[in-house]
Amino acid sequence: MIGFEEFVRARHSSLLRYAYVLCGDPHLAQDLVQQALARCYPRWSQLSAGRPEAYVRRAVTTAFIDETRRPSWRREIRTELPERADQRDRFRSVDTRDALLVAMDDLSPAQKAVLAMSYLEDLPDDEIAEALGLQRATVRSHRARGLTALRDVLTAQEVETP
Repeated sequence: MIGFEEFVRARHSSLLRYAYVLCGDPHLAQDLVQQALARCYPRWSQLSAGRPEAYVRRAVTTAFIDETRRPSWRREIRTELPERADQRDRFRSVDTRDALLVAMDDLSPAQKAVLAMSYLEDLPDDEIAEALGLQRATVRSHRARGLTALRDVLTAQEVETP
């Protein structure tokens, strides 16, 4: 049985990365992780007996989904990207990263969660399905649709770049 403080020390940065991929905002990611940990702390003795990381990750996902349901006047909305950089620009990868983050804003929260768990956390479909309360087929469907949407945005960006 792992203690709460020990768990937070060991997994905090991983949870922050996961939350950042979901929301695209480092400050909101910190808030989401903090909310999830605050919700889990009172029941830690029960959670630590099972798979606490999966439960906390699910709590981060739930906090993110709750955040997306807030009225739009209460949250910040990402604006358009600045003009595209010159092709010789050494920082072109930053533009691609920004385009990817904007494209992720258009995905559903479930698609973001599945992609983050698949490619950031490298979790198998079974664990993702369990963590999100989905069927394995739904996990595969969310992944496929999310990747298609991201691929379309990045392909369009390459076509637009001179």
